[in-house]
Amino acid sequence: MIEDAPADEYFINGSWIKDDGPWRNSLSDQKMPIDQVRGVKRCSIQGDGTSLAEWDDGSPLLYRQLEGLGTAIFINTLPDDRWSNLEFVALHLVAVQRLLEKGTDRLHAGYRAIAGSEKAKLRGDEVRDRLDAFEDYEPALGAYRAGVYRLGERVIAVNRPAAENSPLRVNGEALDTLLEGTSYSLFESTKGDDNLVSPVWWAFLITVLFFLLAEAILCLQPKLTGPPALRTSNTSPAS
Repeated sequence: MIEDAPADEYFINGSWIKDDGPWRNSLSDQKMPIDQVRGVKRCSIQGDGTSLAEWDDGSPLLYRQLEGLGTAIFINTLPDDRWSNLEFVALHLVAVQRLLEKGTDRLHAGYRAIAGSEKAKLRGDEVRDRLDAFEDYEPALGAYRAGVYRLGERVIAVNRPAAENSPLRVNGEALDTLLEGTSYSLFESTKGDDNLVSPVWWAFLITVLFFLLAEAILCLQPKLTGPPALRTSNTSPAS
């Protein structure tokens, strides 16, 4: 059933689940612009599934229904300006892209693995051969390096973990854990009055530019203001 918003009013978003579903936050914890969704038409959704996003009156906006081993996702408005502004916030495209990625992961699960996972390691008497490159590499580390490998009768593509793309910085405790037993030095630069690295660097840069400019000026040829002087000969004419 199609429901219209009251005259001169919109359906507005009320709440959503930020860590689940096709509208979850990004890897950098950036939220999707779901609070910007405005609708003038919507369809009612009924079932025993889960509302991943709701309008302010509690009716579902993004809905997930599990059927056997499959999952169905419903959005109860259209990316059409006669229905909502979904086309402008592009959330339907985000949902489609993430659902395609999830479906692809499921279909490719038999021949794709994450570096360091059990699936990327050898089983039994398997021998590892790399198929996408010919440079020398350490076979024992193949399970931890991205690439395409033949493991016995299996062909598998090993990818880096998605967490490695996270822009979040590693804190000191995590660094100590990762480099446990290794001697290392850590240099940090922070913004503050006690940081002398940036002022010294700028002073050095300005000084170098000044000397380069002075050298360029000294290399300029003087401009002639009159005709060139005639060369005079010291030899006297023959008598």
